[in-house]
Amino acid sequence: YGKYMEALVSKGFKVARVEQTETPDETKVRVKAVKAKGRKPGKVEAGMRREICSLTTPGTRLYTVLDMRAEKDGGGFEEVKGATLLAAVLVRGSKVGACLCDCPTGSVELAEFEDDATFARLRTLLAAKPPAEILVERGAARVAEIVGRATGAAVEMLEPDDEFPGAAAAID
Repeated sequence: YGKYMEALVSKGFKVARVEQTETPDETKVRVKAVKAKGRKPGKVEAGMRREICSLTTPGTRLYTVLDMRAEKDGGGFEEVKGATLLAAVLVRGSKVGACLCDCPTGSVELAEFEDDATFARLRTLLAAKPPAEILVERGAARVAEIVGRATGAAVEMLEPDDEFPGAAAAID
């Protein structure tokens, strides 16, 4: 998994890991309960349940045991190439808030500062700490364009309050 995940993520794809979430015995019990209700289980309903257990993007790679190469491929981890930081940027007027998270190490850095119309300080911050991926509010197309051009990182635009929670929701 690790070898192919790394290849796809480094090309900008999001990779979902899907795993079985029940045992064969649990599947039999579930199907038996459906039949007891007088219904014939459909093809999907009769199959073993599987769910997305993780989603990996350029900024959320963790390099865990699950990402190791097979022994026949030499074992060990794929080489970490390039930036690993995930950045979230929020702009309100001339104020900029930034969060830089290094997922493999678990380190987090927060910054809040006044910036000019060209976002010179934000661009300086992102040049000093280049991210692999940047999260920006949907509707902030100008900010997304500027940070994308300045860093070459993948930019993901998220829906305000739904996918990109504000401070009040993040604190609760």
